[in-house]
This record gives sequence, structure tokens and C-alpha cells, in this order.
Amino acid sequence: MFFRPALILTSIATLASHAPAADSPTGLPPAPAPGARMSPAGFPAVLTAEDVKALADPNGTSLDTIYQKAATLWKAGKWDEAGSWVVAARWAEFARQQGSPLPPLLTTQFLQRPDWMAAFVGNITPGDKKSEVAAILGSISKAEPQQFCTYLNLALAVSFVYDQSPPKGWPHSQVSTTALSRAPKDPLEVFRFFVSSQTKGRLLENPAKMEVRELIYVVDIAPSFAEITEAQQRFGNRSRLPGLYSSIKYDHPRADTGVYSWPYETYGLEDIAKKGGICVDQAYYMSQISKGLGVPAVIFCGGGQDGYHAWVAYQEKPGKWNMNVGRYAEHKYAVGHGYDPQNWRQSSDWDLAYLAERFFEAPRYRESMVANLMGDVFESKLKDSKSAAIAYRASVDAEKRNASAWGDLVRVYQEAKATPQQIEPVLEAAATALTRYADLEAEYRSQLADSMEKRGDAEGAAKMRQRLMRRYVEARPDLALDQAGKRLRQMMERGSLTGDIRREYNSLMLYFDDAGTAAWDTLTEPFVAFLQKQKENKAALDAVRTARRKLKPKPDSQLEKYMTELEKELGKA
Repeated sequence: MFFRPALILTSIATLASHAPAADSPTGLPPAPAPGARMSPAGFPAVLTAEDVKALADPNGTSLDTIYQKAATLWKAGKWDEAGSWVVAARWAEFARQQGSPLPPLLTTQFLQRPDWMAAFVGNITPGDKKSEVAAILGSISKAEPQQFCTYLNLALAVSFVYDQSPPKGWPHSQVSTTALSRAPKDPLEVFRFFVSSQTKGRLLENPAKMEVRELIYVVDIAPSFAEITEAQQRFGNRSRLPGLYSSIKYDHPRADTGVYSWPYETYGLEDIAKKGGICVDQAYYMSQISKGLGVPAVIFCGGGQDGYHAWVAYQEKPGKWNMNVGRYAEHKYAVGHGYDPQNWRQSSDWDLAYLAERFFEAPRYRESMVANLMGDVFESKLKDSKSAAIAYRASVDAEKRNASAWGDLVRVYQEAKATPQQIEPVLEAAATALTRYADLEAEYRSQLADSMEKRGDAEGAAKMRQRLMRRYVEARPDLALDQAGKRLRQMMERGSLTGDIRREYNSLMLYFDDAGTAAWDTLTEPFVAFLQKQKENKAALDAVRTARRKLKPKPDSQLEKYMTELEKELGKA
């Protein structure tokens, strides 16, 4: 469970009317009625000096007692106090981990500041390495105690990013480790660098005023501090940022000859500026300079009509991201994927869409966060799944965009062995609510279609997938293709007649004739691999030729080269 925003429009009462029978947790009465249940001023300081001392002591007050106290307060409608106690218990649990390197003074400082604990609890994720996070926080607080207090969110962001090494493909995979070292920077020096840069007036955003989630997209810097310092001095104007992408001369000879990896010995910012590069180098150049100026940025990669491409998203101002620097509309790059520096998972445009809305700063989101935390307390600490369901339902009612709570609510239904008829209204409510966020709406509608298939409604499931395809074929062909690909895979896995599968493939290729590499990846390559396993090489060659006719790749494009290579391979078989 972690607190990334999501959405639901259906009320708790509506969900309750569709809840499973009383033997499942969702059969209880609805959660507390909506309303202002928490003060806009933030979490109150409820801990006495004795409480702080007891919680800071690894052998002090039992955390189970604290969780029970928070649960009692929450059920009584005292959400402010419950929130303060539960974040205190969560922080104490983190501080008490075996072999914790946290200095006792830092543990106590957090316990005395509910806002600090809320910032920590609201941003740490299950994928973070707690012992490393603790070590980094301890190192920064000990070396820079005053700056730690001023730039708490920066310290948290550095801790959440540098607790584990980035993957080999970061910041992108088209440069060797010899040309660009992937050795992690010292997190303390990263913290000091950004504080120093702010003190010297070199940043376009003040880290002391930024959210943790924004700073996570700032602190993952790859160039040396010296390179970034030079860039700060040259490009300290926000209006110049988007032009950095196109300022790098495109190396057409390198692209035309298929040299997609950086061919030179070093990969400094100045090297790229002098030698030029292809799209991924342009994206790296702009994104890293933006980060160095304190501006959140991320490289996105995606497939379009004729091949793959890299572009940049960056925060133009708080609450507004430009997702399309270098993303050429005529090539129809429907969605891009990049790295979320916290945990290094894949992220996409919709992750940043949440970040841009900044709704998680509002009091209603704190209500949702507390209810979500209480749901986890009831479920994992107190083993009370019925109360957990009520809390998760209260969470999505309090803030309509809490993704974590929505996922927890659906999971509670699933773990309660709810029947398809019982869980489908919940999935439908989620999908309806998430209409603004295409990826999440599609995910829940896909789950809904899967549920319909399990209970034997294959026709209804097929119609659901067809509606998704029609809805997204233009704006988000990748999502439409997900449904088409699933349909094709199901036919292949079920052993449908090859002729039926071929007709389905041909129909889908006609439907997605404008989807380029995405259609090739999702439909053609899996179908060709299936036919090869069936020893039907002629049919496989026909499938490639169908793709060539429908997708119409440009001469010498990446997609055209893929087709030619596969045709040659199949022709020899």
C-alpha cells in the first residue's frame, strides 16, 4: 500500500448496495458519512513528552497498543487524532527496525513533528529499502542538521531515490557504462549540491517549497556535479528549457546506419552539444539540465507509426507539466514509458498527470490518506478485514483520486472470495470514476471483462473489450491494442482453429492500420511466433506481408527494417 493518487466517483452508499453477503468484509454498513472530518490545519500534536519518549525507545510502548488506540479514535470519528497516532506508529515502526541506523535524536525530532511523519509515511513505498532510507536520512541529518530541517522534502526525496542502485538501462540504455558511469552518487553530496545551488540562486525552483514526489524527478542526476554547475550558469532561464531538446543537432547518418548506441568514448553534456545525437541523446541532454536547475523532468520512450522515439516531459510550473517536448504529433507516439526514480519502476504519462494536479496537498486527501492507513492497520495489524473494508471505502469516498485505496478496496473484495456478481459493480464503479485517467480506466474495465469471462459471459466480455478498443483506438491505441492483443492471445492459448485466428488477426490489422510499431509488437510478432511453433512458416510470412500492407511503413524506417528482417528469416525456413 502506498499513497499515489487515484479516483472514484461512486459514493460509499452505492458501493454498499452492491456489497457481498454478510460473511464477507464488504457486507458491513457503509463507512462514516462524508463531511469535513479533519482540520485543514494538519495533523495535531497529540503526543506528550512521555509518549514521544516511549515511542522512541525500541523497547517502549507496544505499537499494537498504539494501532489499537488509533483504530478506536477513528471509529469514534476523531480522524485528526487517529491520523496523528497512526503516522506516529508507522514512523516508530520504521525507526525500530532491526539494526536501524537512525540517530535517536532524529527519531525523536520526527515524533515531535506530525507534519514530518505525515510527509514520510505518505511517500515511502513498499519497494523502498527501509534500512538504506534510514541510513541516508541519518547521514544527512547528522551532517547538515539545520539544512535538513529547512529542506526536509529534499532529504526524503534523496533517501527514497538513492536507497537502491538504478537499473542498467538508466538514464537510458543506448550508452555504455564506459562512456557514462552508472556509479551511484553519494546521497549526502546530492543533498548538499542542491542546497548549495539554491543558496547561490542557480535553481529555477526552490526545493524547500516542492513536494517530495516532485523532487524525486529532480535528484536522479547522471552527469557530474561540475557538468551540472556549468549548465546552471549557461541555462538559468526557464523559457530556454524546451529548446534544449532541439538545440542538439540530429545525427542523421548515425540513425540511417542503425548506430543507435552512443559511438564515442565519453558522454558528457558538452560531448552531446558538440557531436549531436539522436532522439535519446536529445532527451537526455534536456532532461538532465532541467533536473540540474531544480525542474522535475523525465525521459519517455515509445513506439509510433514508423519506429521508436524518445522525448521529454518536464514541469513548466507547479501543477503544470509539458509532456510533449520532442514528441512529434505526426508520428502518433500514443504513450511513453520512463523510469520512476523511486523504486525504478516503469512510469507513464498518467503518473505525471496525477502529480500535476497536486490534489494530494488538500485536506480531503489527508482524510483519504488516514482512512487508507487505517484500512491497512485493521487488515494487517488488527486482523479485522471487515473494518478494513469500511476504511478503504471511506478513503475513496473522502478523496476521489486515491489509487492506493481503490486498489485496496478491490483486493479486499477479491480476498473475501466475492463472487463475480459481487465484485463487478465495484470494478465498474472504479472504471467509471477513472475516465479521466485512461490507463486506470482501461485496467479496471479489463478486470471487469476477465470477471465476466470467468462466470461464462464471453459475449459480454467481448463487447466490453470492443468498447475499450473503439474508445481508445485514436487517442490511446496502445490501450486499445492491449485488449486486441489479449483477445488474440486467448484464441491462441485456447487452441482455436488457425483459420479463425488468422481471420481475427487480419480483422485487427485492418482496425489498427494506423498504429505502426505498437500493432507490430502487440499483434504481428506474437502471431508470427505462434505460427512458427505450428510449423506454418508460409502463413507466418503472409502475416508479415499483411502487416506491411496495412501499416505502410516508410522506407528505411525502423519498422520497415524489422519487417524486412523477419521476411528474410521466414523465407529461409
